[in-house]
Amino acid sequence: HSKECDGLFVTKSTWGDRMHTVCHPGQLEKEIISSLQFMQQIVTMVGLDCHFVLTYSKTKGTEPIVAAFSQLGISFEKKKCSDIRSGPRIELYTRDLRARKWPLAAAWIDNKGQKGASLLCQSMILSCERVLALLLERLGNNLPFWLTPEQVRIFVVDPQCSLWAAEIKDRLTRAGIRAKVDTQMASLSTKIYEASQQNIPVGIVLGERELKKQILNVRLLQGWQQSAEMDCDVVVEELIRCNQSYKLNFDIGYKKH
Repeated sequence: HSKECDGLFVTKSTWGDRMHTVCHPGQLEKEIISSLQFMQQIVTMVGLDCHFVLTYSKTKGTEPIVAAFSQLGISFEKKKCSDIRSGPRIELYTRDLRARKWPLAAAWIDNKGQKGASLLCQSMILSCERVLALLLERLGNNLPFWLTPEQVRIFVVDPQCSLWAAEIKDRLTRAGIRAKVDTQMASLSTKIYEASQQNIPVGIVLGERELKKQILNVRLLQGWQQSAEMDCDVVVEELIRCNQSYKLNFDIGYKKH
């Protein structure tokens, strides 16, 4: 890639992770299953099309890996490589918009120096910079809900709602939701437009009507910009669920406890 401008795809230094687990023969398959499940979770989080590749030099030693794939019902590609330095290696690949393959995660078996045991090496994130580059390339500023720097903006229309807005923000923060309060003296349409331009996914409008009824006017700021009146408890529950599912599948219908 020396003649190409690759940006975050190829950097001089990267941030990743690595873990080593010493496994007895009966434990290895279970640990490989755990690694594959974690890799599947990464696929769900980033929302990219990915596939697994098993690289090996000898068929011997691949049995626990093949068994783990079979038990989870995951399809994978086999690739024989004579110059592989370690034992069998699992890699999770995706492609960028130029159809280039990039590894996101890997796990491999290293039996060197281990008496009666196997060393399972795991790198669930080979490069955070590369994952970010793939997301930005495909999504631009519309990052997944769980990764959006500001997930919710609270629009204060009536100054009487300022204290209430701060309480709601604190509650969202305690629930792991990143929120900010907009108290600027501007029209609601201007506030919503600015927030939508900043790709903030969810807005909460607080005015005199909402204060009297003790309900939240919730708006999805992207796409069709749907809105609904909802109880605060329900809004918090829905946002937590969206964070945990890694998708903004917000149920905008009216609900009340």
